[in-house]
Amino acid sequence: MNHWIFQANPDKFDVDTYIERQGEILWSVRQTHFRGEMNPGDRVHIWRAQGKRFRNKNYGVIVEGTISGTPEFLPDDASDLWRVADTVEEPTALRVPVSIIRKSVGNRQVIQGKSLAADPITSQMNILKIRNLTNYLITKEESERISHLISNTGVNWTGNAVLKRKAVKRGQGCDTSSSKSIESGIWSSDGRKLDSKFTLEVTNGNFNLILHARGGSLNSEYLPALELLLLRLSEVGALIAEITLQRTNETRPLSERRLLREYPRPVRLAKFEIPSLRRQITREASRIRDDATSQRSGGNPTKRLLISLKDAAGYDFEGLLQLLSGNVSIQAQAPSKPQKTVLGTNANKEDELDDSEGEDRSFESNPFLRVRGTNAHRRISNLLIDHVHGIGHSPPKPVSEPFYDMAWSDESNIWLAEIKSLTDENETHQMRLGLAQLLEYKHKLTLLHKKQVSPWLVVEYEPKNPMWLGLLGSLQVKLTWPGEWETQSV
Repeated sequence: MNHWIFQANPDKFDVDTYIERQGEILWSVRQTHFRGEMNPGDRVHIWRAQGKRFRNKNYGVIVEGTISGTPEFLPDDASDLWRVADTVEEPTALRVPVSIIRKSVGNRQVIQGKSLAADPITSQMNILKIRNLTNYLITKEESERISHLISNTGVNWTGNAVLKRKAVKRGQGCDTSSSKSIESGIWSSDGRKLDSKFTLEVTNGNFNLILHARGGSLNSEYLPALELLLLRLSEVGALIAEITLQRTNETRPLSERRLLREYPRPVRLAKFEIPSLRRQITREASRIRDDATSQRSGGNPTKRLLISLKDAAGYDFEGLLQLLSGNVSIQAQAPSKPQKTVLGTNANKEDELDDSEGEDRSFESNPFLRVRGTNAHRRISNLLIDHVHGIGHSPPKPVSEPFYDMAWSDESNIWLAEIKSLTDENETHQMRLGLAQLLEYKHKLTLLHKKQVSPWLVVEYEPKNPMWLGLLGSLQVKLTWPGEWETQSV
């Protein structure tokens, strides 16, 4: 992980407005020899120069953030903020994306350059000696010193946090120590940032997740983002206390905004097929009126959602933010409640569903097939847990991506299992799906743990098509099923 200072000249560019209006910014990479050293997760401090024409008495660090992507040739996202016509950036230039964590733009909040010059830790930074560059590499100690200073003087960049601080100043007794609110982007498992945002809030230990509405070109990937958030909550066993529509200035009674009303609270996400649940949520949202006095249904399925959690699966605020966003650069501790192993939390057996549990899943085209598939998956999983315990291992379930079905390990090896139910009609689909998941999970676990990963595709019974044995064998994927794995060595 590297640490950086990126500089802006206020004579040429209105950096204050740029910072205030955006949570994700693009910064020019003028010192191109640094291109290969800028990586997602690197810490960045934005430095506002003193300038001459737009002279700033308090020059220095005004933003703390993290690099959220690799440098690429990208279009300018703030062409309207250049102050001198002949200094406008090229339409497309080498730029790197930065996610803002904290702002300290106000005169009393800037980490002033003259203070850093007098500080024994930061006094030797190159930006204090060579002032005409854009990108400066700094040491970890220098970066941590700046972060410490900005955390004590800067303002968290979300509006809610700003209002809470103002309330304290006005003597309203707002306790910011028990409240926190951060807006974040969402990254897929392959590292792609979705065009969607959410806000995570915590007050007195109660977590709320707010998914921002889609509007025009904003949050265009609302639907996949909602599905991904639900999946990540489901995989760690989080429970939903309530899910409602929530406008910025809400006046409608709660009874008119509730979604998934027919399901008992808390909602146990692990019992649902997440894509189908997501469709039900958006379908219900589209039927709810936007205004209490309106006679028409809402029509829009991509409205602002408030998801209140009953159980955050032991995660603290930073851990839950990292889990939901998929941003591994967020510094977070492991969940405090689950018992942690090398790969995740201990896997427990699950009871099979009875047929009645499929009757109220109105969003399923055939709920009884869903119950049949779930029961087969749980039956195989329970048998495999017994087998793994019998050979002296404790199989964990993952608490973060990749969300495999089961794995166990020793000092140098990981055995990875993906479990699939089969029918004559879906055998080809399930085999293809399981193989693709295993190859993806194997790759990710190899990178994470630096161990030899042996993938197992565990199916309900021996596949009818003998081709699968040869194909999986050629890819070094073990194909097995109940009764068969006892004859195979681990």
